[in-house]
Amino acid sequence: MQRRAWFWICVNWALAFLSVLPWGASRGWGAQRSPKKPVQKKEQTREESKGESQQREPEVHWPKDLSKLQGLEVEHVPLLEVTSPEGKEESFQLLIRVGQKAHPMDTAHFLKRVEVWIDDVKNCDLVLQPADLLPRWQLGVRKKPKMQVTVKAECNLHGVWANRLVI
Repeated sequence: MQRRAWFWICVNWALAFLSVLPWGASRGWGAQRSPKKPVQKKEQTREESKGESQQREPEVHWPKDLSKLQGLEVEHVPLLEVTSPEGKEESFQLLIRVGQKAHPMDTAHFLKRVEVWIDDVKNCDLVLQPADLLPRWQLGVRKKPKMQVTVKAECNLHGVWANRLVI
């Protein structure tokens, strides 16, 4: 007897809850509520949508001269170094450092993300936190003829910085 009473209490509560949901009126519950008017969406042209996507992409800063980094470039430009293990000609180690002077990683100024692109394909996406220690990574990469490695580092204050290496 108690189970049956509990069941009907739950059913009544569920029906009362469903009557306040926006789709409740369409199912016959809460018929006293007036249906919402449909919102008309403005159709976008391809040019407008392209313009919006271009606005969302941050500007990428490229170094002017790697031998003479100046200003913000000293802490933000990803530096790439290639080392080959002995006896392994089909692969190499890619050492990535962000900045000649190590980029700070505190709560006010830190790297949000580092992306590694090989021949226009994103191969690695590192999402970083302010507490991460050093902006330095080593990756093993298979060698291809005339491959292009691009590294992009995004700083929370100074935007996206990139560097490219052709191997």
